[in-house]
Amino acid sequence: MFQVLFQAVKLGLVTLEQSNDIGQIFDPQPRLEEFSQMEKRCHLFAARTYYGSWDFRAIKVFMEIHLGGEVGISQYRITSSFTVLCETDTFILIRDKNDPDRASVTNAADYTVEWLAQRFEIANRRIVYQDTMGRFDELCHKSGKFDGFKPLTESQQRFFVDLLACSFVRGIEHAW
Repeated sequence: MFQVLFQAVKLGLVTLEQSNDIGQIFDPQPRLEEFSQMEKRCHLFAARTYYGSWDFRAIKVFMEIHLGGEVGISQYRITSSFTVLCETDTFILIRDKNDPDRASVTNAADYTVEWLAQRFEIANRRIVYQDTMGRFDELCHKSGKFDGFKPLTESQQRFFVDLLACSFVRGIEHAW
């Protein structure tokens, strides 16, 4: 539903003033909850780069759904779009495709790691990604789940730039 609302605002079908009161748009009204500092650090790494600090607000949205008389809570799943560039015995290298209809790898890190864990053996491998600004960082993981970010050093940045210059590196497209 939020993606539909976002697209409507993007296309000019709804103005932000019209959508200011969320209770008028959705029935039943969604439950809003602020991200904790730890959740922001795990899920919104790119926002920290944009704002220059962790001093920003982020809101989780929970929607009530009715299934056969039962009530449940659903969260919208954010997905990313990326290319698997290289797979070795020690790391998997991916590149964010900067798809305007999907979240960045940084902002959908949990989804990205889970997707890779379902298709590759990642237990003893690092997951390195090139973000939309061209920087390389690591998606840390435990038991197939995202566990945080690790910035790569300047020498590691140069290594991956040089690796991408090699002709044997070719990508496997992914967009879900």
